[in-house]
Amino acid sequence: MSTSLNILRQNGNVPKTLQGEDHISGIMAYLPSTEVPDSFKTERVQPLSTIEAAEAAGITADAASWGVRVLHYHLSEIYRLNPAVILYVGGYACGRLHICRGQDHAELCRRQAPPVGCVGR
Repeated sequence: MSTSLNILRQNGNVPKTLQGEDHISGIMAYLPSTEVPDSFKTERVQPLSTIEAAEAAGITADAASWGVRVLHYHLSEIYRLNPAVILYVGGYACGRLHICRGQDHAELCRRQAPPVGCVGR
């Protein structure tokens, strides 16, 4: 009896590595202090490469917080559109920077303390 074995090389569901740095991005979420996921209370910026990693960090579609549910939606769309993205997610309490009172991005940049810094400086 003769048998044959064919090996098909595929990527194994591993996202393709992209050249350059155009696929590296970040998103900051400012939530009321009671709604910030616990994992972001100790490490405010985390690299999350998949929606599963975001869910493990406490950003879920069924969270009690509306803001966390909206963040989950945005992250799921980012990963859907670019599965190979390297995404840094920041979770901050808005009371710290008073963002919830309607300050604009320029005011945020003036108030934000190093080392977090501000995009575009």
